Amino acid sequence: MPPAGADPGADAAPGSEPGGAAGLLEEEEAWPAFLHGARGLRCDLDGLLSPARPDLARKPGFRQVARVAAYGRPATLRQTTRLVEVAKLPVEDQGEELRRQGLTGTEDGPLLAQTSFANRIRKATTALSEGQLRTQAELRCAVAAVAAERYRRARGGWPPCLEALVPGYLRAVPRDPFGKQPLRYQHLPDGVRIDCVRPDSGDVGLRLWGADQRNQARGP
Repeated sequence: MPPAGADPGADAAPGSEPGGAAGLLEEEEAWPAFLHGARGLRCDLDGLLSPARPDLARKPGFRQVARVAAYGRPATLRQTTRLVEVAKLPVEDQGEELRRQGLTGTEDGPLLAQTSFANRIRKATTALSEGQLRTQAELRCAVAAVAAERYRRARGGWPPCLEALVPGYLRAVPRDPFGKQPLRYQHLPDGVRIDCVRPDSGDVGLRLWGADQRNQARGP
């Protein structure tokens, strides 16, 4: 039986509170932002290359543009379609696959198409991929943090490790999208910290204070 004053819903199975913070965070974490962005990029670039249509190619002023588009459109669609397929993979596998496929290269297609569109694909791929990685890291840390707080409220102390939250509070320990390892979990004198480890910059994570340390003014 939970101790007096415990959260009455803290031992509910994961997902049993679809309207609560845990359910909302899990729904947000599962939303494939990179995939939607990649599909939007493919549609956008295909629209820009629409002068390749035969009816426009016959119009004065469109012939040169149509010639470039006719050569560049297939290469651009191949690159953006490959990008869409990579975006369907688990978040933590996308970066490695992007590098393996060389999606940011400019060798596919004629020179003008390379200059105009491959650079745009490269920039969009970097923005979409890095943005999704950071967002996923923040959301996964938040999902684990809510589970750890529910555990604390129900049992009077922090979980010894994130594995202790499975299956009562988490379906599985979330993985770090930057390194494919479980999220890092640290006990501190005044609480706990949950992190994702970014190899090239500061870590992404959340700190949870003990109950007696909350609602206090702190420095930056």
